[in-house]
Amino acid sequence: MQINTPEPVGTCTTHIAATDREGTTVSLTTTLLGTMGSRVVLPETGVLMNNAAMWFDPRPGKPNSVSGGKRPLTNMLPVVFVGSDGLVLAAGASGGRRILSSVYQTLAHVLDFGMDLDGAAHQPRIDVSGPDRVAADRRLPRATLAALADANPGALDVVEHGPVPLNFACPSLLARKGDVVEAVADTMTPWSCALTQ
Repeated sequence: MQINTPEPVGTCTTHIAATDREGTTVSLTTTLLGTMGSRVVLPETGVLMNNAAMWFDPRPGKPNSVSGGKRPLTNMLPVVFVGSDGLVLAAGASGGRRILSSVYQTLAHVLDFGMDLDGAAHQPRIDVSGPDRVAADRRLPRATLAALADANPGALDVVEHGPVPLNFACPSLLARKGDVVEAVADTMTPWSCALTQ
């Protein structure tokens, strides 16, 4: 099986998950989209504007075509989950179009398969955010890679999970149950961190 290395992708997205001593929990994702966003700072607030117009499809007649009054598609997925057992999870990621599949898979590992946060955040992942390619972490079992190759003939890229190039989003998770708080960030990304106090 060949290991392909796509071109590096820049990122300007930040995800923060936080909880306070009273249990208020927040999951926040914000983005400039391209490097330095639109490069326009609002003089009244000092806020740097993003360049979300780049998400529009310039071709007319498409679901995400440029048109008056439309909003572009978004890829952010900040999540707060509250379980019946008192578990509160806050999750999200940076990483452009790769965010949705990363957050979904990470939450599935915790909620459906009972993994701890560290195990879930560092599991090998699959990314299907591209229009015609599937990226699979080379650490996945051979049987999984073979099944993905069969399901996506000629469209599977087996890739490394590392900081450059960015092949997968960078999830972060926070879990709170009672007074116990745990947090984890994707350690393959040097820009991420998790703190508890």
